[in-house]
Amino acid sequence: LDEYNAHMDFVKRISNMKSCTPFRNLLNGYVLEDFQCVDVLTALARKESIIGHDTGMGKTLIASAIMRALHNQNPLGKYLVVVKTNQFQQTPAKIRKATGMSVVAISSKSSDLENKMYNGSFINSDIVLIAAEVLNDVASCAVLLNFRKRFRAVIVDELHEFTNFNDADRAFRLKSIMRHMEYKIGLTATPMTSELDQFTRALAMLDQETYGNYKDIKTKLVHGNLDIEKEDTGIYIRRTRAGLGIANDYITHVHMTEPHQHQANANGINMFEITKGEGAYNQVAKLIEIINNEPGKGLVYIRHHKVRKFVEAELAKEGIAFTSINGLVTGKAREEIMRKF
Repeated sequence: LDEYNAHMDFVKRISNMKSCTPFRNLLNGYVLEDFQCVDVLTALARKESIIGHDTGMGKTLIASAIMRALHNQNPLGKYLVVVKTNQFQQTPAKIRKATGMSVVAISSKSSDLENKMYNGSFINSDIVLIAAEVLNDVASCAVLLNFRKRFRAVIVDELHEFTNFNDADRAFRLKSIMRHMEYKIGLTATPMTSELDQFTRALAMLDQETYGNYKDIKTKLVHGNLDIEKEDTGIYIRRTRAGLGIANDYITHVHMTEPHQHQANANGINMFEITKGEGAYNQVAKLIEIINNEPGKGLVYIRHHKVRKFVEAELAKEGIAFTSINGLVTGKAREEIMRKF
């Protein structure tokens, strides 16, 4: 108990630091901010941490710095990184550039599994980055478990989406693999305390010994009998722009449009298609007006394919140049579109 208390006091003292200048230049081509340096050190000291920063505050860079620091200590260690498919195109190159370490990226394609996973060749790289869907493959999980002693750390992007380990095989397998890692780091931009079920299950994935009874932990949190961030420094490292005094200079506008007769009182599962898709001429006309009035380039986010197809057709009629990235666009095409943009 004395040793544990001494260690937690050590973690707390690190988390209270203002910066760590030697860590600022730990990565290639990036200079870490003061808070990022402190967070890297805190996670290294705690060994099991959720990095819960707002979007755009460098969670991937913090994860890269953690791996680089551990690699500097022991160049023989390996690192497993799990990412969602929508991050699979950009993340490997970013981590490779930042760390200067070798990275192998393994998707759930049969060619990747055959040529990189099943034969064990992935272990020749410092960092093994896998798409989350790889965890659906039992054989791949068996191979990873076979090499478990070679891995020093596992880093899971969007950890909150893998906490349903009682219901989903993929999450359960990830939890099983994580138990064998010395360092366990979860990344998420979703405030975990807003979803206590997710939060407590995430804690159980990171630290089974302390938070294995996640239902009891949730009860204590609900009744105010436990203050995680105060009593277990470093397990949840949360940063917000407001907390760091970073101004959000976005100016948002809501544009009201007159509904068509067929759109009035729209509800149910088809509501978005009715109000935004085929026949939503008032709405797409407003979008075109905004595009024509704004200088430079822009981004339009559309969730549903049917809506996207309708909007694309209307933009084409107006002679507005656009390129679309959607679930039907291949990885190489995505990279080329982003490069040109």
